[in-house]
Amino acid sequence: MTCVCADLLLICHRQIQANIQTAVHALNGLDVYWDGPVESVSIGAKGTVRQRTTKRSSSGTGFGKAYMLPFPFTVVLVFDDSDDEVFFSLSPVVAGVRRDAQQSLAEFYRFIQVNFSPEIQRRKLIRLSLRSMNGMMGMS
Repeated sequence: MTCVCADLLLICHRQIQANIQTAVHALNGLDVYWDGPVESVSIGAKGTVRQRTTKRSSSGTGFGKAYMLPFPFTVVLVFDDSDDEVFFSLSPVVAGVRRDAQQSLAEFYRFIQVNFSPEIQRRKLIRLSLRSMNGMMGMS
């Protein structure tokens, strides 16, 4: 029975590694999408660890720019049209905020999944096309 659990743990670890590589190579930078909960800003006493609280995003588009921090692996998504931000991390504490490990992993997987959905890929292509046309307009 120990071997089966160890095998499942190894498979899970490899899946996490693959998703991290996917995020780093394909979702680092512009036109990254998220429609889930975002961080709720609450300032605690300096040096204290707070429990994570979330709220609904005020972003109208759901698109923003993603930054990757290598260790502990963390994705920071800053939205284009609001002051909201969201962190996807495998660390139990990020920026003084304690996170639920299972929830964080589930949100990270959903983040990867939603960014590769056909609808979001279509919207990303439109955004890229509009940006490239905007640059060409000044050349005529």
